[in-house]
Amino acid sequence: MNIIVKSVTKNYNILYLYYIRYKIFKINKVEDIVKIFRLIDYYQGYKSSTDSMLNFLIQSLTIYSLTDIEMQKISLYQQFYSNKGDIYEYVTLTLWLAVVESFQE
Repeated sequence: MNIIVKSVTKNYNILYLYYIRYKIFKINKVEDIVKIFRLIDYYQGYKSSTDSMLNFLIQSLTIYSLTDIEMQKISLYQQFYSNKGDIYEYVTLTLWLAVVESFQE
């Protein structure tokens, strides 16, 4: 029974990583990035830290890599919201760090 539960949980995690990757593909404005972070926080039981969100994003982007155009779009968001000191700077910088780290792996 325990093996079945682990298998289902693993498949659910992979599907959720794919879902987050799909949401990253659909980013059209910075509010979409905030929604992605809220989805990750919900998935982790509202107990997320920056480190856990970053690891989740890196895992998702390592398995399902970004295209060059998507990387450019995220980079532009990060550059635009740099030094603003608000939630948008936090989410764009964290997403950009996950992109860079997943690209290096």
